[in-house]
Amino acid sequence: MLKSLIKKIENHPRLFFILGLFCVVILAYGLTMKMYVWQDDNAVMFKLQHLSESAGHFGRGAYARNSAYRGVLIPLLPFYWLFGISPSLFYFAGILVYFLAALSVYFFVITFTQNKKVSIAASIIFASGYIGAETLWRIFNSTHTSHAIIFMCLTLAFYKKFIDSRRLLFYIISLLLYVYTIDTGFVRTHGIIFLVLAIEMLWNFNPLLSVVRLAPFAYIYYHYFIMGNSSTSELSTLINQIFVEQHFELLKIPFKNLQNMILLDVLNIRLSLFLIALVAVLIKYRNKILWFAIFIMLGNYFIYFIHTPWQVFPSTHRYFSLSLIGSSLFV
Repeated sequence: MLKSLIKKIENHPRLFFILGLFCVVILAYGLTMKMYVWQDDNAVMFKLQHLSESAGHFGRGAYARNSAYRGVLIPLLPFYWLFGISPSLFYFAGILVYFLAALSVYFFVITFTQNKKVSIAASIIFASGYIGAETLWRIFNSTHTSHAIIFMCLTLAFYKKFIDSRRLLFYIISLLLYVYTIDTGFVRTHGIIFLVLAIEMLWNFNPLLSVVRLAPFAYIYYHYFIMGNSSTSELSTLINQIFVEQHFELLKIPFKNLQNMILLDVLNIRLSLFLIALVAVLIKYRNKILWFAIFIMLGNYFIYFIHTPWQVFPSTHRYFSLSLIGSSLFV
């Protein structure tokens, strides 16, 4: 019976790939099911049981519009209603949604590269984790961040489909997904505008039409992230630190974090060697995909740089989870 099942799977390569990808996720993160609530997870557990109360930054209710964490609870609620506050099941939910995120990375990469081998490799690299692994070590982040990754991949893929096909429907789908991604993944998706801009600049640039196409995306981003946000003043402070106070060493921090997104920090390679290798790769291949991958990594990190400009994050840090889309594509 087992041999018959294996033969059936082998005769269906898509099923074989999906099951294989799920196995990679289990091998990477299966042990999280033995973990318990940790740090912010305690606030999540309290909030799930007391939705009407304002716990920390969650606000009142399951989806407080004025809360930066308004999308965190929604994917956890069905599991709470069905199974209570069992940490193991919440971690299993995180694994399942991360697996779906890995599938979305495949769809995203094949849309841009039209190459199955590259797409399979990128999705496996993503599924194996490590970069941004802290996300799945926390119930607070796991399902919410993976959900944001899924819809970011879909937003960008449909925008590329619009460019390739010139079908207005794909543009509208991308715009709607963009709004949904920002609204439900607010605390993690602040780099998405840079990625849409990168697609337009790399594959579809026109001095006038590009402005017209990007205007709705820019307005929505302004409405969600810039109006009443302190990041603008923090950006002014950062510019002052670099160019007035002459802390030019700050300019190295984004590149060091980029290194930790591509090469594991435990390798402890000097930044200068990494930059030489990176420039060599970019010169040798001269590929838009490589540049786009860098845009994804740095675009998702840029706001964190404004908030904490001196911070070099370890490869496993949760702030790198969305950047892992770009890391997987680049590698």
